[in-house]
Amino acid sequence: YPNRIIMGVADGCNWGEPPRNAARAAINAFVRYLSTHQAEIGDLQYAGGLVLRALSMANAEIFKGIDTEKSMIGTTTLLGGMVLELDTLSMDVSESEGPVADYGFVYVSIGDCKAFHWSSVTRKFSDITASNRAGTLSASDCGGRLGPHDGNLPDLRNLELGFFACHSGDYIMIVSDGVHDNLDPAHLGFHPKDLGIEAEDWSSVPDLEAAEEVKNEYRISLLSKVINGELDSAVKKRDPDTLQEVSGEGEKPRDGIPPPLEVVNNITSYCVETCNASATWMATNPKGRLPKDYRLYPGKMDHTTCVCVRI
Repeated sequence: YPNRIIMGVADGCNWGEPPRNAARAAINAFVRYLSTHQAEIGDLQYAGGLVLRALSMANAEIFKGIDTEKSMIGTTTLLGGMVLELDTLSMDVSESEGPVADYGFVYVSIGDCKAFHWSSVTRKFSDITASNRAGTLSASDCGGRLGPHDGNLPDLRNLELGFFACHSGDYIMIVSDGVHDNLDPAHLGFHPKDLGIEAEDWSSVPDLEAAEEVKNEYRISLLSKVINGELDSAVKKRDPDTLQEVSGEGEKPRDGIPPPLEVVNNITSYCVETCNASATWMATNPKGRLPKDYRLYPGKMDHTTCVCVRI
């Protein structure tokens, strides 16, 4: 479309065909519904309702054509929505500071996929979905999911409908937890005290929301380095005792961020490199259980999906 983008990521919960089929069915139905009805949008309120209905259609599609008596139905997380051009001529911009946002991202999120934003105005990254992991530090709890969680009902604990203002030239990246968990200091071998949190380990952190805020700050800082090619793994170029990452050689891109395809390649390559020690151990010990020591075996091997667009 000339002035809007439909985008999303679904990440099946656990392994095997049922979660894979659930994710495929959900994201295809979600995008198909928005594509069919996007011409109806006249304002942001309608756009929000349309995105919610698309999520409902995604959930229904998971069950379509499956005999629940004979087949297992998988569950999936999903984060998606639409980037829409805004009518700036009708806005009251008399008290606005800086450039007026001319686009907006209307999104819905259920589960633990994340959406990151790079601003062409501030040249900074932010986490649009910073709160979707609040309340838990466990990577095994996705927070919510589509499909049969409670009987045939989805898990709506962290369902979020949101709007994020953007400018022309901004980037939006939607990633599965197989990406952002590899940016999480807990999965990179850091202890809470390394980041100024008074706790012996992550399971004993007293304030989960405060800890997640600290993690988000670290995650954003690391993401920026990875995207700009300053860091190819969390193992090779950081001092685990001082939290000092060493910048890679070469100049930064002139506009502050590489093209979208390079962004995706840098992120996925970083994930592969970070998990290399774990993958090597598992390849040489096919019947063994990987030791849970993130300093020796950092990262998290998982479905790794990243979608990046330039507005």
